[in-house]
Amino acid sequence: MSRLKEFDYSNRAVYITANIYKRLPLLTNEHRINMIYESMAEVYPRYNFKINGFVIMPDHLHLILVSQSNDLSDIMHDIKGNIASEMFKKEHFQSKDPILQRSFYDHVIRNEKDLIEKLNYIHSNPLRAGLVRDLSEYKHSSFKYYYEEKLEPPIWFQKIGVI
Repeated sequence: MSRLKEFDYSNRAVYITANIYKRLPLLTNEHRINMIYESMAEVYPRYNFKINGFVIMPDHLHLILVSQSNDLSDIMHDIKGNIASEMFKKEHFQSKDPILQRSFYDHVIRNEKDLIEKLNYIHSNPLRAGLVRDLSEYKHSSFKYYYEEKLEPPIWFQKIGVI
């Protein structure tokens, strides 16, 4: 998906959805999910972005991302590229198909209400998908960083103050 032409994404919260190719449930084990965390940690120093919310689902992931510069496509390209590279390398994928869909969906967060709605949508995704009965049970979501004070978040994560 092409980004909005002439639009400056700098310092704006953007809700992002990135899908696994053909929505295959490839993100079902800890090893693969850890590749996503590692990819974000590797890409973070290049762009100094912050993620205000995330969830990793079996066939897609959602992020609320803020970058100081206008490099949304580059960030997502590098994160997705690292994930695919690691999966092909470490998992010895034989397919010529990509791991993630080439494009991604983005929505610029317009105001505080929109931000809270998107964050709640992200956090409730595992519940709606029937993966858990209680949101606190789902391990691969930023929900825990908002509601469990003792957890140390990754360097690329930043809790928003409106919750």
